[in-house]
Amino acid sequence: MSLSVVSGGLSRGLTQPRRSAHVCSASTAGPNIAVVGAGVSGLTCAMRILDPEHGIPNAKVTVMANAFGCDTTSAGAAGLWGPYKLGKTPDDLVHKWGGDTYNHLMGLFYGPHAKRAGVSLVTTNWLNEEPTPVPVWGDNVHNFKEADNSQLKLT
Repeated sequence: MSLSVVSGGLSRGLTQPRRSAHVCSASTAGPNIAVVGAGVSGLTCAMRILDPEHGIPNAKVTVMANAFGCDTTSAGAAGLWGPYKLGKTPDDLVHKWGGDTYNHLMGLFYGPHAKRAGVSLVTTNWLNEEPTPVPVWGDNVHNFKEADNSQLKLT
């Protein structure tokens, strides 16, 4: 398993790193995987792929990005988690994958580096114009509840 970083950005699409880019890598017998972006999503994907328990065995991951660290959008942006259904993805898979992701993110929140990484947990409200059924993944979320009429009343 190895992690490589291509720094200095990309040019001409995603196929050629700039000549000033630096590539660090080590060979493995596993698959070569490219992750585009070094923000929260890109680095989380890279680390998950390399995770000894849940990742891809013997994977070689290369992270390619125009910016790293404080120069990424993630450095000043907030994220909101919530699975959504694409195409004909079965509800049981949306529930399982959503639960796996939620548990991973909660592990980050309760982990020793959460404060330094800027991970925090905030209450959110999901409002719809029409009555909407509870999402299939709702029972994965701690304290998920529907608002009652008194909470929806405008004063």
